[in-house]
Amino acid sequence: MPTECVQVTSGLSAAPTQAEFTQAGLWTKSVELDDVILPLFSLPRVSGSQWEVISQMAKASMSTAELDERGIFRWRNYTRFAQKPTAPDLTLTTVREIASLTATEEIDACRNYCVQPYKDWTGIKAASGTTYTDEAVRTIPASGTTTVKYLLSDEEYDISPPGTDDDTGVTPGTNVRFATTKAGTTAVKGAVDLMVRREDGYLVVRFSNRSTQTLYTAKTDGTPSFYLQTLKPTADPVDRNAIALLESTDDADGVASEKFYGRQEYTAESTDWVQDASTAAALAKAMRTAGVLPVPVIGDVDVLYDPRIQLGDVVRVVDTSGAALNTLAWVVGIRTSATADGGVQQTLTLRGVDPGDNPADAGLTPDAPSNPATVTYATYASVAAAFPTLAALTASGLTWGKIKESAYV
Repeated sequence: MPTECVQVTSGLSAAPTQAEFTQAGLWTKSVELDDVILPLFSLPRVSGSQWEVISQMAKASMSTAELDERGIFRWRNYTRFAQKPTAPDLTLTTVREIASLTATEEIDACRNYCVQPYKDWTGIKAASGTTYTDEAVRTIPASGTTTVKYLLSDEEYDISPPGTDDDTGVTPGTNVRFATTKAGTTAVKGAVDLMVRREDGYLVVRFSNRSTQTLYTAKTDGTPSFYLQTLKPTADPVDRNAIALLESTDDADGVASEKFYGRQEYTAESTDWVQDASTAAALAKAMRTAGVLPVPVIGDVDVLYDPRIQLGDVVRVVDTSGAALNTLAWVVGIRTSATADGGVQQTLTLRGVDPGDNPADAGLTPDAPSNPATVTYATYASVAAAFPTLAALTASGLTWGKIKESAYV
C-alpha cells in the first residue's frame, strides 16, 4: 500500500538544489520484513488510513510496524522474542535518561492458558458475485487519463485491476480490451495503466494512457469491452478457537506457573485477520510463551529523546530512586511528540525479559491438619433401655440431637 512521508526543514539560507532535496546518495528507499506468518484466504473489510490497516495487522499477529528515522519501513513478527537476550542495546537510568515510569503488577502479565480466536475458511471457495458489462465505449486520450465510476456495494468484495484482453482469447474475471478505434479493429496491450479503488459505494477505475495515440475500450465488434466480475465466498467462515495450555510435566515453566499462580487465562481479541488453525495455534503458543511466568510491564517511561531506540530493542532499566529496578526489558512501544516549548518528548512502553524468582511464601506457617474425636451415636435399643416409656422420654426434656449424641448408647 502507498505510504506518504513529509520532510520539514528549517534554517536554510537558500532553496535546496534538486540533489539536496532528493538526498541523492544519502538515502535509499528500503524495507526490512520478517517472514510471512499471517496467510490470508480473504482480505478483511477495512476502513481508515493505510497506517491504521497496517496497525490492525500488526496487532492481530503480535508484530510491530514502524518507519524509522531514515524512512525505512520495518516489520518484525513475534519470533523476535524466541531468544532471551543477555545484553542490552542501551541503558536507561533515572540518574540521567528516565524522567518517570509506571510499573504494573507482574501477576497482571501472567498468562498460562491462552486462547486465539480465528476464522476457519477450510473448504470455502470463491464464487462469482456481481457481473457488469460497461454501457459505453470509453475514450482514453493520448497521454491522458479517463476515470469511470461503477456502482458497487460496500458489502461486496474488492477486485483487482482489470486484466487486459486481446484478439486471441478472453480470460475469465474482470477484464478490458483496448483498441485503436471505436470499432475495435486493432488490440493494444501494455499502453494503459489501470488503478482501482473503492469510494462511497462506487468502484472507481482510472485509465492512464501512456501512448501517443487515442485508445478505446472496445471489442472486435465495436461493443464496450470493460467487464466487471466480483467474487464472493461459497459460505461464511466458522468461528473457532486455538488454545495453548499445560499439556505435560515436561513443560517446567508451565508447571511452575500453574503451581504458584493458578490458571491465568487470556483470550486474544477476535479478528478477521487470523484465518487458519496453524496460524492461530502458533499465535496462542507465542502468547503463552511470552507470559507463562509473570514479568514486569513498565509503561509511560518518559525519557530523553534518543533516536537510537527502536521497536524491538532491549534496554536495561536502572531505577535507583523509586521502583528499585535493574532489569532488561523489550521496547514494545514508542511514542514521540513535540511540546509547546519546542522540546521533543519520547515515551516508551517496556516489557521485562526476566520473570524473576517464584514466590517463596516466606514466614507463613500453615495450620496443622484437623483430627476431630470420633462420635458414637445412640442406638434405638440404648434409648429404649434408658427411657422405657414415651412419658419418660417426654419428661426428660431432651431433644433428639442431644439424645442421639449423648451417653445413652
